[in-house]
Amino acid sequence: MIAVRVNSERFVNVKRLIKLIYQTNSLLSSMDPSFPNFDFRESDVEIRQGFFGTQYAVSTEACLEAISLMNRYGNIKLEGTYTGKTFAALIDDAKKSNLTDKIVLFWNTL
Repeated sequence: MIAVRVNSERFVNVKRLIKLIYQTNSLLSSMDPSFPNFDFRESDVEIRQGFFGTQYAVSTEACLEAISLMNRYGNIKLEGTYTGKTFAALIDDAKKSNLTDKIVLFWNTL
């Protein structure tokens, strides 16, 4: 799992993310006992650091470009705090590596 940091590392770090994953898994299992239990370790998670910018809720240039591209080609609206920065990270990954043989999920919860 690759997440993108959009807030201070004090709030966004691997230990907190793992805790949130387990809490979410527990909630889903309590609502549906057939929901599987996932075993995530810190080594299963990466938090991308390079897209945060200067502070929370301030868009970066890469973020604004990602928002524009998604709107232009996908007619999907992103915003500058979460989804724009996350899509900017995905674009960066696509430019740096060959993703043609990968399954990529851009989870837009907006």
